[in-house]
Amino acid sequence: MIAALRIAPTGCVTGMAIIGSSGSDLLDGTVLKYLESAEFVPAGPNGKPVESKAAIPIVFKLQE
Repeated sequence: MIAALRIAPTGCVTGMAIIGSSGSDLLDGTVLKYLESAEFVPAGPNGKPVESKAAIPIVFKLQE
């Protein structure tokens, strides 16, 4: 699955969407809920934070 994020200059997530579903609404919803509270180090030229976008691949592995 792939989650697309919009990240504010503060590092907080301000928008998100699933752009490649896992095929499970439960897994997709759980990832979105987790990413709501995620914080990132903001990107920017010359060290000045700016709004940015990121596509985050999420891989699920089943363990026995």
